[in-house]
Amino acid sequence: MLSMTQMWERFLQFCKRLPSYTERMWFAPVVALLAFLDFFIFIVPLDAIVVGAFLAAPKRRFRVAWMTALGSTLGAVCFALLIREHGMTFLNAVLPGVLEDDWARTLGHWIQDYGFWALAGSAAVPIYQHPAVALAALSPLPLIWIFWGMLLGRAVKFGAYALLTHHARGGMERWFRE
Repeated sequence: MLSMTQMWERFLQFCKRLPSYTERMWFAPVVALLAFLDFFIFIVPLDAIVVGAFLAAPKRRFRVAWMTALGSTLGAVCFALLIREHGMTFLNAVLPGVLEDDWARTLGHWIQDYGFWALAGSAAVPIYQHPAVALAALSPLPLIWIFWGMLLGRAVKFGAYALLTHHARGGMERWFRE
């Protein structure tokens, strides 16, 4: 039987090889699964995998972006459900002190004041999403609005990544031709 260290090493090796499989039909669902698991493993290099996939297979970039946004959103909703079910006990067990920094306090005020829009805005930027989801789960914001806020924000984020890598790829190709 493999130890946790060996399993972790194999997982990291798989993540490094993942962009080479971008043309396979199963690639986008696997990235969506990694986006889902990112809310529970906490160390999946999702942005690097997604950007690498966009550069390696530009024709599939919007499919990968959509699937990644959906997987990430479903992971966030499951994370929010666990927090709503088990409260601060669960949150402190998996992410001790996550709500104690200045960013979390600011985000907490935004979610209290703006709810859905604060969550969507937070999901659209390339930062750690766990405090936003935790604060939304602890607020009276309905779970369906957590879903839609995360989906909107993540779709904007990964859609922007797809567009930026498309333009960056074209610029890099022109630069190398010159």
